[in-house]
Amino acid sequence: MTCRRGAHRTLRRVEVNTLSFIRGRLTFLSTGSVGVGFQNDGGYRFNERVCACHAASDVLGSLLDSRTALEEFFCGCAARLRRLRMQLIVHYEEHHELVRFSACEDVRFYNSFKIVIRTESGNCFVEEVPLSEGLPETLMEDIHDFTSTVVGSQLSMATLVRRSAAFEQLDEALTVLLEPRAAGAFFHEIIGHMIERDTYELVKARLSHASFDSKIIFRDDVRDYERVCGLNKFDDEGTKIVPITLVADGKLCNTMDTQRFSGEGGLSGFARAESILYPPLPRMRMSLVSSSTHIERPSLPVRYFRMEKFLNGSVMPGSMNFWIQGSGAIVQEGVRVALLPHAVVTGNVIDALEHIPYMGDDERAFFADCFKGGQTVRVGYRAPSVVLEPLRISGTAYMLRKDDRE
Repeated sequence: MTCRRGAHRTLRRVEVNTLSFIRGRLTFLSTGSVGVGFQNDGGYRFNERVCACHAASDVLGSLLDSRTALEEFFCGCAARLRRLRMQLIVHYEEHHELVRFSACEDVRFYNSFKIVIRTESGNCFVEEVPLSEGLPETLMEDIHDFTSTVVGSQLSMATLVRRSAAFEQLDEALTVLLEPRAAGAFFHEIIGHMIERDTYELVKARLSHASFDSKIIFRDDVRDYERVCGLNKFDDEGTKIVPITLVADGKLCNTMDTQRFSGEGGLSGFARAESILYPPLPRMRMSLVSSSTHIERPSLPVRYFRMEKFLNGSVMPGSMNFWIQGSGAIVQEGVRVALLPHAVVTGNVIDALEHIPYMGDDERAFFADCFKGGQTVRVGYRAPSVVLEPLRISGTAYMLRKDDRE
């Protein structure tokens, strides 16, 4: 279902509320705008900007009511990080949006609570959790637990690296175990972006006939995740959002299309734009990775790489070679023997997905801001742990002392 055709007048009203912990204080900022434009030759034209009415969720109200207590708590966390020359940034953002097309209207909302830890070398570690709208009684407790876990994890990593017995430059082919967060981001980057219609035209000759492991089920379904992805009923071309299976039974089933790139047929609501100032592009929404069969986890090699956090990645469309960067550890005989805070994993998309030894049933969902074509939109992915056949691993490996291994 598409609620508009041709050139149509579109209104997009946005209200963004933020609460940021900077220099020991929680600072509140609210911005609003109304964009009135129309689609013409594939692009939006912006006509005016005025203040929008203020909107706020119960979550924001609760955070503001507890501002003093939160400031004291975050100051304590920041002090612990400063001892290791690390900086804490806390950022809550909620996004309210009203989109009107000629024949339909869409109301959207999302929020996120982000913990950013910046090291003295300028590297940033970002962890986030969406907070449900409404007012859960445990909201403050959940924030305290979440912040303490993230800060504790980074303090532990930094301490172990500083205590490491030695370091070496690693360049080795190893079996890779992707934890659920890393697995979801891996599929998002190396296959998801490749089957967005604008990119797919560049790789169609190779990808359309590729054979994938028959265990892989790759879908996009925003249902139950609308409030964390910032979507609702329609995309930014007015096409109704529907779930779709992209990869199954060992082959590519569908691509992510938009009116602009593929006309009116077979559309499922993938047109997304950061704002009225940008043209809609084919973009993922909520990517779901699962296995068609349940198998027992096979014995891993004596030595393998376990990727826990995904940082970024990319694919070269011409060769279908990819690289991903993340943090993890070398595991040998069941214990961590080295940490790699910035490991780079390289391989070929088609080769890596042709046979996957194991996909678990421990699926977890994560959410992030995705950048493409000069635009940032909210996306999500859910995936289990995944084992990949040997790939090239490179990076600085910090060798753990025996009493630090686990």
